[in-house]
Formats: sequence, structure tokens, C-alpha cells
Amino acid sequence: MKFSHGVVIGKFYPPHKGHEYLIETALQESDCVTVIVCDREGQIPHATLRAGWLRQRFPNAEIVVTVDDLPDDDSIAWAKRTIEILGHAPDAVFTSEAYGDPYAEAMGCKHVCVDQARGTVPISGTRIRENPLTHWEFLSPAVRGYYAKRIVILGAESTGTTTLAKDLAKHYETTWVPEYGRVYSEGKLFDTNATVWTTEEFSHIATAQNSMENALAEVCHKVLICDTDAFATSVWHERYMGS
Repeated sequence: MKFSHGVVIGKFYPPHKGHEYLIETALQESDCVTVIVCDREGQIPHATLRAGWLRQRFPNAEIVVTVDDLPDDDSIAWAKRTIEILGHAPDAVFTSEAYGDPYAEAMGCKHVCVDQARGTVPISGTRIRENPLTHWEFLSPAVRGYYAKRIVILGAESTGTTTLAKDLAKHYETTWVPEYGRVYSEGKLFDTNATVWTTEEFSHIATAQNSMENALAEVCHKVLICDTDAFATSVWHERYMGS
């Protein structure tokens, strides 16, 4: 029998496969799941970003952010905070921590302990923060995109930046980001106004370049090679538009 409302709470600092396993278990065993992301000042990546990653990964769960201003070991205070957020006590809480029993007891609900020994998913947020690239396989695509090392190749036209970007990507067995501005300019090559440029066009090029870079960062292998970036687009804007 499923629980009506399940809760998962934590810092998710950053989210990793262990957290995903925990939330997936809650979703399987509950009709409705709320994930509470604790926001403590100074934590990078920020809680709003971590919550956004979880929303992207779990669109069927409700993701909320709360200020992390209570003692970690005060289960009663965290139980009261949880009830305030939900408007009622949940039917079950899903954790992988020792605090799960007193936390659930304070709300009068069941505690479902999931992989506390980290046997199914042997990772922790602390280990990832120490060296994200070493634990790449435990990160979801969105989190990988954040931690990927981005190498940008800059240079004037016909100086071999594209060749170098491709060669580096091949050497490091990773992805590379083509120059969108080149495709755009070639696309308007035969237009009667091919030599006429506007600020709006450069803004479009920069936005598209950033979108390509962010998308490919999520599927790269630790390092992303970029054949130009939005900064270079701003230089081209200054050259053509004079400002």
C-alpha cells in the first residue's frame, strides 16, 4: 500500500545518484512526494540551483527550499518546520540518515530508511565536493554541466581555432562546442544585406552559443572544449557596431 504523502529532506549539496535513489524510492512508495532542500548561507552551488536540478530530474515531485537555520540534531524543530511547509504531517519520511527515526517520530509518521550504509550507491556529497571530476559517474547531466571544466579556444578568423577545438576534444575523448556565429553568418551569406549587422543579431548569436555550450556540457566527459564563447561575440559586436 502506498503512502499518501512522502517527504525527503536534505541539503543535496550537490545532488547525486544516492539522492536520486532516495527520491525515486519515495516516488515509488508514495502518491505525492515533497523534497525539501535546505539553504545554508555560503554554500556553493546555491540551494536555488540545486533545487532547479532536482526539478529537472524529478518533475513529478514538489521541490521546495527552506532556510537551513536550525540545529542539525534538533529533530523536533525540523519536524515543526516540515509541518509548516506542508501544512500537515506527512505519512512517511524517506532518509538515509540516523536522524530519520527521531525526525519521523516527532511528526508521528513512518520512517523509511533507504541505503543508510551506502551499499547501493557508494557516494556522499562531501566526497563529490572534494573532487567532482573523480566521482563523475555519480552525477546527473545537469550537475555534470555545472562542474565540467570549460576550455575556450579564442582567436581571429582562419587561425585554426576549430581544428584545435576538434583535436583537443578527440584527444580528451569529450565533446566540443562549434561556433554558432559562423553558421549564422554563412547562412546569410547570399542575402542582399549580408554585410549589414544589428545588435539583436549579436544578442541572438551569444544566446545560442551559451545554450549550445550548456547543453553539451551536460554530456561531456569532465572537460568541454569550446570553439569561441559569448565574450568573443561581444568583441565582434564592438567591431561591427562600434560599441
